[in-house]
Amino acid sequence: MKSVDLKNTKLIIWDLDNTFWKGTISEEGIEIIPSNISLVKALSKKGIINSICSKNDFSVCENKLKELGVWEYFVFPSINWEPKGVRIKNMIENMGLRPVNVAFIDDSENNLNEAEFYSPEITTCLPSEIENITAQASETADSDEGMTRLEKYRILEKKFSEKESFSSNEEFLYSSAIKLEIVENWESEFERIHELIMRTNRLNFTKNRASKEELKTILEDKNTRSGYVKVSDRYGDYGIVGFFAIKDARAEHFLFSCRTMGMGIEQYVYSELGFPEIEIVGEVSGTLEKNVTPEWINQEGSGNKQTKKNSNNVKILFKGPCDLSGIITYLEDDSMIDDEFNYINEETGVFIKSRNHTLHILQNDLPQDRKDEIVSELPFGDKDMYSTSMFDGEYNIVFFSTFTDPLLGVYKRKTGETVAYGDWCYDLTSDENRGGYISGELNTSNCKFTDEIIDKFKAQYTYCGRLSADEIVENLKEIRAKLSSETVLVLMLGSEKECLANTQKAYDNRHEFNKELNLKIKEAFKDYDNVDYVCFNDFVTGQEDYLDSITHFVKVVYYRASQRVIEIIEKYSGKSVKRRSKLFLFATKVLQKSSKNKVLYSLMLKLRKIIKKFI
Repeated sequence: MKSVDLKNTKLIIWDLDNTFWKGTISEEGIEIIPSNISLVKALSKKGIINSICSKNDFSVCENKLKELGVWEYFVFPSINWEPKGVRIKNMIENMGLRPVNVAFIDDSENNLNEAEFYSPEITTCLPSEIENITAQASETADSDEGMTRLEKYRILEKKFSEKESFSSNEEFLYSSAIKLEIVENWESEFERIHELIMRTNRLNFTKNRASKEELKTILEDKNTRSGYVKVSDRYGDYGIVGFFAIKDARAEHFLFSCRTMGMGIEQYVYSELGFPEIEIVGEVSGTLEKNVTPEWINQEGSGNKQTKKNSNNVKILFKGPCDLSGIITYLEDDSMIDDEFNYINEETGVFIKSRNHTLHILQNDLPQDRKDEIVSELPFGDKDMYSTSMFDGEYNIVFFSTFTDPLLGVYKRKTGETVAYGDWCYDLTSDENRGGYISGELNTSNCKFTDEIIDKFKAQYTYCGRLSADEIVENLKEIRAKLSSETVLVLMLGSEKECLANTQKAYDNRHEFNKELNLKIKEAFKDYDNVDYVCFNDFVTGQEDYLDSITHFVKVVYYRASQRVIEIIEKYSGKSVKRRSKLFLFATKVLQKSSKNKVLYSLMLKLRKIIKKFI
């Protein structure tokens, strides 16, 4: 934890309870802190963006912030009950920013440490730091009184939301009607060009900073081709977002605003300039490829062109319980990866584990009206619990976890459909378990039960237990048959070593079940050349590698698994994937072991930051 420097801050992420306001909104009520509301509004006029990461009910907080007249000043709010570290990491990436330019304010040191673990360069601070931020803000001139930067991020937020409804990223890009213009008459935009050179980092390929005098010399050099890039799409006008300077077929400057990240802007300009030589300096959140031109930019017509496969692009789906997101942490470039992890319904607060159950996946093609009907009658229903993009044909590789099926109970609807919910050993329709579900003593995934709700469910559904190993294998074979034959299915197989720390009945003898399931999976797919495996049994060396159950591991295990994942990606795609170094693994191991000692843990976080800069 350290002080916030507003000069280097582009985004402030706020916790809500006991941070933005006093008290807990879901319990005893809250006391508003007017100065915090004023600060958020003031920061917006200084070009500093505000967001939220809170463990709370989304609708409750949204309504209160609207009542306070400050909701519209926040973008990309993340309000649910999931751990904050991964959420913050994803928020920063979705906004196209770097952790070094982000501050996170929270009253819990555990949340701050977790944020630092996943985003080592982030600035974390307790609410006491707000006074310092306010003082700096009062001495900083308003550089964006019209809050144009906030509006740009609203556009980005809208795009991100709408993107979820498309079956593939390329389809979304084609639909966006992206227009790009290269302008070589630079005089009127000199100040904006200089600002880009000095401020851009994530998509700055050359990292050549230049004073205004040096920039003017470059721009006036007749032997240097230079220009700026303007971009717009159907969501809005992004203005000037890029600059280049090419001399002797070599890029001296080649940089773009992070607001256009993921649109293919840098690759399109690289193509238009004839693929000049370029020495990429430092870490860049993008790639440049010879002889590749994004076809969705400056296309003719309305922008509804069908998606085209590009053999140079590799797309991977990572599908399973959200704890497996730990693997992605250790891939240096995760831009090729989409994920379908377990998630929390932001309206109800219910934890949705069923989307990754094989029965739900195979019911993906149910008529939409039937899906809507089922979802509406379930207390734990969610509109996306039967949805997946894994069969759309755009993925080269699908990594699918087998962890979910052995855990959840299966219930059959009177009309034949099935739903998966809750620990398999506690039948929701049994009167013996009713009290435990209503009181919350049993695992409800945050669903609130009453006698009336359980009686209604019991009248419509019959408990079937959990799937057997043979049934899971048959479902996996059907999933394999529905996938494109060109898509490689990689199955994440559970550990076969007993977890002695387990205290949950649902995981009793799970290692034996995994052993049976893994054996039958390997036998069933032994003749398939488009099926492979990542076996967690290979990465668990002892009890110290488990957390609280056989499906939750310490971070070192995810690191080991990530190396196998990288090998598989390179094997089937021919693409080289950047890996974290052994030094990073060492820091991860020590960090894990030091987690119970706050002083040592803090020191190790700082050491890990230093290590990351050099690997």
